[in-house]
Amino acid sequence: MDDISAPANLDSLESIGKRFDALTQWLETYWPFVRERPFAKLTLSWEAIDKELSRACRALDWPSIRRMESSPSAWESAPEAYRRLLHESIVQSRVDSIRARVQPVPRPRHIPERKWQQVLHLRKALQPHMQMGARIIDWCGGKGHLGRTLGVQLNSPVVVLERQAHLCKAAERLAQHTHVDLSARVVDVLSTPIQLKHEDHLVGLHACGQLTDRLLHVAHRNNIRFAAVASCCYHATKNGTFYPQSRMAQHTAVLPIDRHTLRLTTADEVIARPTIRRRREREHAFRLGLDLLLREASGIDEYQPIPSVPGALVDGSFESFCHTLAQLHDLKLPVNLPIARAERAGWERSKHARGLGLVRGLFRRPLELWLVLDRALAALDAERQVQVFAFCDRHVTPRNLLLLSTV
Repeated sequence: MDDISAPANLDSLESIGKRFDALTQWLETYWPFVRERPFAKLTLSWEAIDKELSRACRALDWPSIRRMESSPSAWESAPEAYRRLLHESIVQSRVDSIRARVQPVPRPRHIPERKWQQVLHLRKALQPHMQMGARIIDWCGGKGHLGRTLGVQLNSPVVVLERQAHLCKAAERLAQHTHVDLSARVVDVLSTPIQLKHEDHLVGLHACGQLTDRLLHVAHRNNIRFAAVASCCYHATKNGTFYPQSRMAQHTAVLPIDRHTLRLTTADEVIARPTIRRRREREHAFRLGLDLLLREASGIDEYQPIPSVPGALVDGSFESFCHTLAQLHDLKLPVNLPIARAERAGWERSKHARGLGLVRGLFRRPLELWLVLDRALAALDAERQVQVFAFCDRHVTPRNLLLLSTV
């Protein structure tokens, strides 16, 4: 295994292709660990192969699980198999990082603190690569926070492309207070032809799934001099299925990748508030308790997905949770509802699923990097120059991988 301290310069066809090939082989080797969702199956296929790791995961208590979900290396008594996968995950995930200190800048009152920190770090990362005065295209830019901030720094005109009209109006209104030459266009970038100039700088912060693919496609087709995008929500694709962008990705054994596997890449809770985490834990336990009841009533030993539920329902009793969802979605519950037993079993099953999920979580970052490198290789296929690096630490945003595409 390579030294984890070795540099990770992902800035050429050789380096990106080599890393992509290594990641592909590694993911193919452990694909059952990646594909199988612990909460959807009562037992996972790999548990029969590595019984020691299975027992250790199922024996974890809640405090240990919560601690290790935030820090995978915090499992002091982890089995050797877990330590090996952790080490390999670190090796496979390494990328260059921009760690230059961002100077504190007073936050405008209309920008949330988390968003402001992301914008500042991305501005710092882009600064050496952008040209003064070049027109900035803020892709799916919402209120234009990123474009406006870059426009002030570079003395550049800004165009915000955004589907929602009220956000476009807000972007133009906010720009009046910063004296930036900004215009916002109401446009669905997925269905409307986008014509840009070669000299334009195209930027996107957390463009979800196919919005990232569309940005890069527009950059390639218009021969845009500079494009930069940090992706997010990789499962937000047409039909919920991954479509490989590069030639190298089109013949890998991991395909097809479904939306459940794509969701793994954004399932971490690095920046989730404690109240949100507690509610998610409660909903998770309630869902798995209900799932046991549905299996018992139907005789079908399969997980039945249920759409998202309102927070108020999660805050109520387990019994109310079950009856309300059964009524809403025409679900069949057992005649004699063993409500207390099912609730206890739901919490226990949730604990086991979260413990087993620690192993699956080791593949989150490598899979995300694999998806980003596929897009980088597509840019290289289009004869563009490419760099991939982390533009900030994960506490600022876990979706911190940036793809630069230039000519």
